[in-house]
Amino acid sequence: MSSKVEDRLELINTYVINGIKRYVFRDMKTKIYLNVAADTEEEAKSKAKDILSKVTT
Repeated sequence: MSSKVEDRLELINTYVINGIKRYVFRDMKTKIYLNVAADTEEEAKSKAKDILSKVTT
């Protein structure tokens, strides 16, 4: 996936619920919000990019 998609993702919020860390990203182009569970921000961004590539194609 191109770095352009990564540049479009903006981290909006990070929180923990039931011991699971969650990250909320917003795609600045489509205004889609993505909420993913991950241990690190890098892992979360990778998951968000994967989801975004599936819903925008």
